[in-house]
Amino acid sequence: KTEVAAFVEGWDKDQIKACERASEFPYELYRELSKRGWAGVMVPPEFGGLGLGAMEMAIITEEFGLIGFSGLALTLHGQRTLLKLGTPAQQAKYLPKLTSGELLSAIVVSEPDVGSSLKHMKTRAEKKEGHYIVNGMKHHITLGAEAGLLITFVMTDKGLTTLLIDKATPGIRTRKLDAIGWCLEPHYEVTFEDCRVPESQLLGMEGQGLQTFFVSFNLTRLCNASHLIGVARSALRDSIEYAVKRTVGDNKVADFQGIQWIIAELAVKLETASLVRFKAAWMEDAGLKHEKETAMAKLLAVEVVDAAANKAFSIVGGYAAYRTTSFERYLRDAKIGHVTGGSPEVMKNNIARQILREYGYKPPK
Repeated sequence: KTEVAAFVEGWDKDQIKACERASEFPYELYRELSKRGWAGVMVPPEFGGLGLGAMEMAIITEEFGLIGFSGLALTLHGQRTLLKLGTPAQQAKYLPKLTSGELLSAIVVSEPDVGSSLKHMKTRAEKKEGHYIVNGMKHHITLGAEAGLLITFVMTDKGLTTLLIDKATPGIRTRKLDAIGWCLEPHYEVTFEDCRVPESQLLGMEGQGLQTFFVSFNLTRLCNASHLIGVARSALRDSIEYAVKRTVGDNKVADFQGIQWIIAELAVKLETASLVRFKAAWMEDAGLKHEKETAMAKLLAVEVVDAAANKAFSIVGGYAAYRTTSFERYLRDAKIGHVTGGSPEVMKNNIARQILREYGYKPPK
């Protein structure tokens, strides 16, 4: 943690702010963190990775969350999916490049009318002469233009299917969207028009796309929670640093009991979210099921980042109202955190379902 924290603290904050304002991916930052092995933290050494676990992934992701960078979640999703379902040829082709930072991956799922209900997906892939011919439009695709590997979910005659599509394949068009938050990872609309993908690029089995989607989903959600905990830490840190320096009459802002209670409540929420997140990460490393714990971690992370971003305005007052500070970014990033990896309502449904199953409950059909 010390090495990662020192790297993040020493990075050029003005460069990050410039990328965030322009909604541009920070390539230089990503190249440097990749040189240190952090882009491949959970990838086995034979593919150039560090071969570490979810605990280390959570620490690294949280530290980069302090500056609003969440790009490691997508890389992790792509790597994990390939490790679990990829053929030896697919793993050899993509994993070393994903690990070294030479290649970025994107998860291409959502459509204008399709979110979590994947069975209604309209993007189609028809088999023809050893290829899948892909047509359709995807929406809310993070790094849709920057990624060289598009892990794309389509419908075939056998059902939901996953294809590994190289971005350079003819027939792919992107349009940049203007998201309010997580702007270091730009979002896009991606259109496929008669895009010819070799059958060798099928990931897993045709018609088994739902299993492909969930093979790394909990781990990616854990990554999202860690990022949000980092954002919350940063918001609380900046608020406290202001409170202990700012003079109001004969007192510092930090002298007031009301402010102290806000800080205490945020610190408790942050510690709780962090510990539950680490429990889920430990369970992942131990090979234990952790859907409930990961959902808890994501729910708590959203709640604390919301609280930290909003309560910052109570602590620092009008100082937070200007875009020259980071407080408006904390608000924007907190809102994106509500939908990335599942909303708080979805998390509550997941948690309740897991608990009820432990008591033998069976939901109505």
